[in-house]
Amino acid sequence: MSSQHIQQHLVLGGSGAQGSAIAQELVTRGQAVKVLVRSEAGPIPAGTQRVVADLADGDALLEAFKGVSHLTVTLPLVYDPEVTDAYAMNIARAAARNNVRRIVFNANTRTPHARSDVPAFDTRNGADAILRGSGVDIVTLKPSIYLENLLAPSCLAGMKEHGQLHYPLPAQTRVSWLSLADLGRAVAAAHALDKTPAGPVLIGASPVQGSELAAQLSEAVGRPISYVPLPPDVFEQSLVGFIGAKGAAGVAGLYHWAFRHPDTTLFATGDVGEQLDQFLLPQVLTPRAWSLRQPWSYAKQAV
Repeated sequence: MSSQHIQQHLVLGGSGAQGSAIAQELVTRGQAVKVLVRSEAGPIPAGTQRVVADLADGDALLEAFKGVSHLTVTLPLVYDPEVTDAYAMNIARAAARNNVRRIVFNANTRTPHARSDVPAFDTRNGADAILRGSGVDIVTLKPSIYLENLLAPSCLAGMKEHGQLHYPLPAQTRVSWLSLADLGRAVAAAHALDKTPAGPVLIGASPVQGSELAAQLSEAVGRPISYVPLPPDVFEQSLVGFIGAKGAAGVAGLYHWAFRHPDTTLFATGDVGEQLDQFLLPQVLTPRAWSLRQPWSYAKQAV
């Protein structure tokens, strides 16, 4: 497979933050890109075409996947295993019947090999297994945590008001942070691989602890920043108004898990035997490099 050939892409969830970054990178590389969304309303990335379908509707997906050669899957913020398994089965069936050449599955997070009873992990592992059973060539990407999370109002407020970065991870937990732009680059590179890797591909920058992350942000913000762990239950409550109680519990679940396992390597070098990828993304933005590209006006001045 060659990146020089025009591929017909379909990006699931292409209007969301992750899907938009992926679609934009593919358009930049000259690919033909459609985005699958649930509604005719709302913006989609420039240069893409809208396809409206629901992941719960298998027949609609069969129609939506016609002519698609390359499929990118990012599941929505749903953490009910029956629902996500049904989504994955519909996707797998539609991809196989339409002779999709490659699936790139963005697992949205590092996941442990073994069952964890954390829906954010287990539902993504379950979906990965179903997609792999489709018979379609697949690359699974495991990002760690997105740098854009640091632009959340609660993070900006903490930096402005206290000179502190508040984030729901233990201070000693090492994280391979990743920008959304680099996620898009990784997905595009995965679609262009001549041979797919047998296992998941871990993507992210060199791991850092909380104090190192804050130090890298300090230069861009223009003031010294220290790291203060945010209790995950406080974080969870802050999400309820945006994504509902179930979605908030699902997202926060991995942070609750991290506080129970503060010395985990999962968000850094992955589970046992895994390691950060060096061939899809030989260079990624470090937190420092990413932060120097961001508008920090709301975090620069103390009130």
